Parts: sequence; structure tokens; C-alpha cells
Amino acid sequence: MSKLYIIGNGFDQHHNIKTNYADFRNYLKTNYSDLFDSMESYYDMDEDSLLWSQFENGLKDFNPTELEANFGKYIPDYSSDDFKEGNRSDLQFYIKNELEPIQEELQKAFNSWIASRRMLSSIYSRKIQLDSNALFLNFNYTDILESLYCIPRNKINYIHNKSGENNSNLLFGHAWNPTEWAKQREHVMPENLEDEEKQDWIDYQSENHDYSIMIAYEEIDNFFSKIYKDCNTVIQNNISFFQQLKSITEIYIFGHSLSEVDRPYFIKIVQSVKLKDVHWIISYYGNDELNSHTNFITEVGVDLSMVKFIKLDELLVNF
Repeated sequence: MSKLYIIGNGFDQHHNIKTNYADFRNYLKTNYSDLFDSMESYYDMDEDSLLWSQFENGLKDFNPTELEANFGKYIPDYSSDDFKEGNRSDLQFYIKNELEPIQEELQKAFNSWIASRRMLSSIYSRKIQLDSNALFLNFNYTDILESLYCIPRNKINYIHNKSGENNSNLLFGHAWNPTEWAKQREHVMPENLEDEEKQDWIDYQSENHDYSIMIAYEEIDNFFSKIYKDCNTVIQNNISFFQQLKSITEIYIFGHSLSEVDRPYFIKIVQSVKLKDVHWIISYYGNDELNSHTNFITEVGVDLSMVKFIKLDELLVNF
């Protein structure tokens, strides 16, 4: 096989399937109102926020300020006659009970939202030219490639899982490494300390920070880790697919935002092909996206002389 298609959310939207994240916001507000209200404590949920234009990028903007404001209610009074050892974990349990349902319900809501997406009759007028003998790396969750374009299932890699298939959760998340995020706080031990420095750091933490607060922040870090999309692990789980790309000479990127979250996949693709032999055809929506696509594709190592930018409407099939 010489052709690879990389399919993103703009491809579904081109076919009038409502998979834009502004629609996800409306879906949450209507069908998961409790979750929506809970998220308002930690995210900017306004219609024009980053969360609804670049959902995965926006997930990194979790703000624990409201949790921190309530720490005092759950930090135990060690001098009290009523103090029990179990009270040391009261704050941790508070954090866990606040955040765990958000992560679980958000996953449930996302799965449900994608499953509810419908293909309108107008979808046929939006068909474009695709080679059914090619390989497909599909970042979307819907089955439009199979149901509309009749692409064989074994030619498609649903890299973030497919809605309704094998009861799998759909993969999504931010790209900010949780370890780096946690380093913002001084309770995380710096790397490369000598043994004596490590002990000094531990002694300082013991003297200046309550144990309850330390484990509370660990619980917050745990939540941040759960909404992180570990692309490198996903790549390793799909390594056989990337090993098939050695003979690819044409790569079509249709409807993908080329966002920072998915950069590791594109670096892996560049590493997997004979780059000097590959021609790239990349769709874009407007001038802003054209500029960002140009920057992204050059940053991952692609020579612009091998790239052609198009709009999907240029490829519409004439009936």
C-alpha cells in the first residue's frame, strides 16, 4: 500500500455530523447538568472558552483553587481530644470524592455524546474522493469510513477507539505531562538531588507542610493523570500499524487540527516513512488554520516543497 489517510474531526464535520465541541458543551448542559455544574468549579465553561474550541487542549486548564479554599474544613486538629489517626485522610477523601466522579462521568458523557451523533441525508452530497485500498489512521470515533465509504474495517486503525466497538472507552485527554504539572508545587521532590539533599528536602516538607495537604495534592495530581492522553503508550499499543508505513509515498490529512496534543503521532509517522519520498496533501478550513498547519508540519520535519494544502470541498464527488 502506498497511500495513508489521516482522518480528524473536521472530516466528520465536513459531512455535517455534529462532532464539534461546542455541541458537546450543549449536550453536557442538557443531559449531564450535574457534571456540567461540577466542572464549572474547576474549568471555564463559558461558550467561548478554550475547552469548547480545543477540548483536549482545554482539559489541561484544570484549576484547583476552589478545592484549596476548602482545605481548612478537612485538615485535622491534632491537638483535639477527638483526633483519630483516620482523620489524617479526611482531606484526601474530600478531594477524591470531588474529582473522581468528574473523571468517570466525563468519560461516560463523552462516550454517550459520540454514540448519539447521527448522519443526515445530506451526508451523501458531502462525499469526497477516497482510495479504498489505502490505509486509514482515524482519530475520529464514528464509523463513517465504513458506513458511507465502505472502507474495509481491517484497513482502518481507530487510534482512539471506535464508538460502540468492544465496549471500549473512547480515548481523549490533554497533553501536559502530569509529572511536569505536579512539579509546579514544592511538595514534589526535584529530580537529580544528592542523597543528603533529598533528606534535607524531606525534613523541610515535614516541618513546613501538613501531611494531609501533601496527600491531598497527590490526589489532585492523580485526577490530572487520569485526564492525560498518553500518546506514547497508545503508539506502542499500535506499533504494528506504524510498522506498515515504510512503503507509503502519499499521505492525506483530512480534517485534522494538527494540535499539540497529537504531535507524538505525527512524529512517529514521520519516523516510520521514507520521508524524502512522501508527498503530503493536507486539508485546511481557513487562513488561520493554514498558517498553523504550515508551522506544525514543518516542525515535525516535513519539507514544505512536498506539501499541498487544499480544502475538502475541492474533493467533492460529483453525482
